[in-house]
Amino acid sequence: MISLFRNGSPLRILSVLAFLLALRLPALLEGIPALSPELKWMLVGERMDQGYMLYTSIWDNTAPLAAGVYWLIDWLFGRNSQVYQIIALLLVMGQAAYFNVSAQRRQLFSEKTSVPGLLYVVCMSLFFDFFTLSPVLMGTTFLLFAIDSAFAHLSRDNDTDEAFAIGFYIGMATLFYLPLAWFAGLMFVALLLLSAVRFRKFFLLLFGFGFPTGIAWLLFYLLNGQRALYFNWINATFSLGTQYYATLGGYILILLPFAALLVVASWRLFSGEARFINYQIRCQQLMVLWVITAAVSLLFVNDLTPSQFIVLVPAVVFFGTHYFLLLRLRWLSEVIFTGFLALVLMISYGGMYQTPLFQSMVHYQDLVVRENTARDHIQQQKLLILGDEITEYQNNTPATPYLNWTLARRHFDDLDNFVSVTRLYENFRRDPPEVIIDKRDIVPKLFARIPALGNAYRQQGNTSIYVRRGSGSNRQVAAGNKEENVEE
Repeated sequence: MISLFRNGSPLRILSVLAFLLALRLPALLEGIPALSPELKWMLVGERMDQGYMLYTSIWDNTAPLAAGVYWLIDWLFGRNSQVYQIIALLLVMGQAAYFNVSAQRRQLFSEKTSVPGLLYVVCMSLFFDFFTLSPVLMGTTFLLFAIDSAFAHLSRDNDTDEAFAIGFYIGMATLFYLPLAWFAGLMFVALLLLSAVRFRKFFLLLFGFGFPTGIAWLLFYLLNGQRALYFNWINATFSLGTQYYATLGGYILILLPFAALLVVASWRLFSGEARFINYQIRCQQLMVLWVITAAVSLLFVNDLTPSQFIVLVPAVVFFGTHYFLLLRLRWLSEVIFTGFLALVLMISYGGMYQTPLFQSMVHYQDLVVRENTARDHIQQQKLLILGDEITEYQNNTPATPYLNWTLARRHFDDLDNFVSVTRLYENFRRDPPEVIIDKRDIVPKLFARIPALGNAYRQQGNTSIYVRRGSGSNRQVAAGNKEENVEE
């Protein structure tokens, strides 16, 4: 199959996009399992569409531009996971075509070929959570723009505006997904080691990076939300712990195709058999730094889902293309590519259909929103969940700013502090939930500290559900609670 894409004609690019559609077709027709991170992104967009301000009235660490995209989707389509998947598909199509055109234009390889685009669409199908519109997927688009500008800079090696463009694109990527800021350091080191050293280049790189992030900071400053921006986005990303959605063995299994292709490609590429011009060698060194930077960025994520490995895709595609083009035996390249494709599809759809191997390695109870819960009777209510698991939000609307429990603990774990208690009361007063689901056994202490809240809610039997007195949800929740007690 890979021999059909050795040609770099535009028709081959269209064939690559059709191949991506074929890879994603089963997931598009059947739908991927509802993902907890995806549900959270939808809730952020929904709250913003309702007029609440990110970070001040919505406590979450989703990056500003990513949240803006989710707000726009909610405004146009409401909560619709299929829209997320379709937009993600179109975005990957654009990324694959752009990376392929960039490789041809910058003469990264010994021949013009469509293999980079082919490998890109295959790598972007590694796991089923690659199929949705994640912040890292959107941010990677701007990283591709940045790497293209970096290749252009290395090819000319002079003081042009590429340095500013590189910084600007990485700054934009950061506003979609904060850990991508590490790639600004990558480009700083690359310009220092791989091109002529000029102070002006470093200044332009830093200025370009700071321009979009500075605009975002200024906007929140004008809206009196600069402190919330820092605590709920910047500080939260680098100070909160990491939630793992798979075991170590699960992550190794998911990364196996990428790691295997990188190892064999590096062995072939740096064995000394191939001959490259100086510019191509510097591009290869830049992509080695990319792999290192991507690995570092993975250490600073709050939710280590398999989709975070998207940052590795451009480097895997770059080295993998070199490997397949350097193989002299066409039949061997076909066998290796077929094996690589089969392994990717096995991991992707094995995870999607929860085969026994992945059930033991992936924490589906955290990654996937459960379809049925003991509280399915709570429907279309303004809800507050005290805990990490957000399944009940699937058919309800969040209330109060406390969407992200890890951030909310700043108040709920500090109930002996008068300031925290006061702010809790004000947040409840401005946007009172109809139902509270207490998964941390914290409501009794909360009501003891704020008697006015205790008088406003009543507990449903011996459950962790508290219903607001006089709300229209009392009868519905009480009826459902009777069924829940039977189940328990």
